[in-house]
Amino acid sequence: MDKRIKINNNHRTLDMDNMRSKFIIILCVLCFTNVGCQKDITQEIDITKFVWEINSVKIDHTLHRIENQCFFNSESYKLIFKQDGDFQLNTSVNLAMGSFVIEQRGIIHFYGYQEITEVGGGNDTDKELLKLIPQVTSYKVKSQRLHLCGDRFEIVLKKNS
Repeated sequence: MDKRIKINNNHRTLDMDNMRSKFIIILCVLCFTNVGCQKDITQEIDITKFVWEINSVKIDHTLHRIENQCFFNSESYKLIFKQDGDFQLNTSVNLAMGSFVIEQRGIIHFYGYQEITEVGGGNDTDKELLKLIPQVTSYKVKSQRLHLCGDRFEIVLKKNS
């Protein structure tokens, strides 16, 4: 009788080891196939076909979030690429316009840039954002987010539905 109990305990131990092994294999497969991770789709997507809404601005490791608020302008904090190579960026009360060129997917430059500002309008984040746009040198797209990057900063935008 004593041997029979040991056999049953060994059988349970083998089942637990088998379950642990399966769990580890599944975990490894998920990690190596990027399931649950943001996939870089920069080479697959034409960013000019969408309107992008600004989520955050990160400067020197300091994150400034654009909170969902009821703005005067329904187009606030949106980046619009136009078919003729021009762009428009709306902040809470200000506007920036100019041209852009995508040298290759992942490399973008904004030029011929001008701001239209309200007297005393805009907050500090708006002012920083408007200063950063002409300094953008690259971009990447992960999931539904566009990351405009420059030296020591990143502007994160989500695809507007």
